[in-house]
Amino acid sequence: MRCEVDRDEFRQALASAVKVIPRRTTYPVLQNLKLEVLQSKLRISGTDLDTFLEVTVPARDAKPGGVLVPGKKILEWVWHLDSPTLTMEHAGNVVSFQTQGRRAAFVGLPPEEFPEEPHDSDVGISIHARLATLQRMYRAVGFCASRDEARAVMCGIRCELTGNDPGSRTDVFYITHMVATDGHRLALIDLTGSLQGPSSSSHFIVLPKLFEVLPNSSGDALVTLGREHISLKWNRGTAVSRLIEGPYLEYERVIPRKHPNQLRVKRKVLIRALRRAAAFANPVAKSVTFDLKNSGCQILSETPELGLAQEPLVASYAGADIKTAFNALFLTDILSRVSTENVAFEFNTALNAVLVRPDLENSELLYLQMPIRMD
Repeated sequence: MRCEVDRDEFRQALASAVKVIPRRTTYPVLQNLKLEVLQSKLRISGTDLDTFLEVTVPARDAKPGGVLVPGKKILEWVWHLDSPTLTMEHAGNVVSFQTQGRRAAFVGLPPEEFPEEPHDSDVGISIHARLATLQRMYRAVGFCASRDEARAVMCGIRCELTGNDPGSRTDVFYITHMVATDGHRLALIDLTGSLQGPSSSSHFIVLPKLFEVLPNSSGDALVTLGREHISLKWNRGTAVSRLIEGPYLEYERVIPRKHPNQLRVKRKVLIRALRRAAAFANPVAKSVTFDLKNSGCQILSETPELGLAQEPLVASYAGADIKTAFNALFLTDILSRVSTENVAFEFNTALNAVLVRPDLENSELLYLQMPIRMD
């Protein structure tokens, strides 16, 4: 096996494939990537058994073959190269990379040891989606997905398909909603405002890693939804991921319908105030207190070991006096996903979750943050 590839394209493809390598596994072969030379391209594959990724790069002087190589180590070596191209050769159980006198040799494994890509015989709906739109939606909500594997459903992203007939393969469908929650906060993006006419919907729950491996591209992806898996295919890659089974949280029921107390504040001013106050917060809970009154608003943070921080807010507030506490890091996570100059906080009582939105009419984004019990 032999080929020559451009360094930048190879490095970018490796960086994408390495994202699916699991951090911990009892199956050591999953720490490897499969490299296959096929005529005029090099195909790179990686998997954690839940998500499978294939990406390709153009190759020259190609001699077909395949091998498994340690993915993270190869990326580490390639990342610091300054030459425009490199040559890969495989002989015996050694895979060597050469460029401008530099050489690295890795011990390879037979490609037959790599797991096979999953396939669904029963294909449901196929749609085209803009890669940039999928990435924008995921960036808006993905950070709220749970990391607790004991609650597998909440580790996923709930996506909603909207179209004229969810049972048809020919009508036009769109991924219009994404929702993620870890039980302490919730993120929702809703793009149905861009659709016209009557519609119906169906939903599925997918692992976040499916969206994490997407390229930074303005092209389209073919999204195919099967009984057990979902696949995304674009011009130089394919990602297949297991669907998560089980009922998702009825998130509409936890979003407060009454929120008579309204706070509007400049987003960047609030982020800076939260970060300063967080320096005095408990290192575990990172709790800061919002003291909201019509006469003035401030953020407070105090620990016996460190002292006290008071942050007056130049803000617009209308409603009853409220004193409530939140995790400062969670709030800054939310605010960093909003791009508007101002943000709106909508409160019901000090014990209820707060709604956080961009200060726009008909905003497509909504965040929900649970308060922390005050001592």
